[in-house]
Amino acid sequence: MFFWIMLVVLLLVIFWLLREFLHVRRLKKMQLSNKEVTSKALKFAFAQFNLHHANEKLTIAQKTAKLADVWGSGVMAYEFQVHIGQAVALKGLKKELTESLQSYAENRKLFYQGSQAFVISDLWQAAGILHLDITYVVNEKTKNYLQDLQKVE
Repeated sequence: MFFWIMLVVLLLVIFWLLREFLHVRRLKKMQLSNKEVTSKALKFAFAQFNLHHANEKLTIAQKTAKLADVWGSGVMAYEFQVHIGQAVALKGLKKELTESLQSYAENRKLFYQGSQAFVISDLWQAAGILHLDITYVVNEKTKNYLQDLQKVE
């Protein structure tokens, strides 16, 4: 009898571990896919910016970071680094990039429950590098993340 109970418990544990493994794998695929979409949108936004400001060429670094590792799984927020030659007016830059990101999203019909598809959740510059945290709103966890950030501000 004890053997059968242990066997059932072992099977339940194996089933649970397998389910968790598959869930994490699916989530990582989704994060990678959404990171690509966000990266393409940002490249579009900077192309628009460079067209309007020919003397301030900005290039996106290949290195990006997932903020989901800090904020929890399911949050589609990414940090991008952009090399800049000189200090930029952040307020004006944020406004221009946000408009370009929304234009990109509208052209590709990217939205989640009426929310903006892309939100620049943080923007700062240091040592010739512009840091952008861009959130791609595709699920409730990401939407809640943005609401939490607004509460903190």
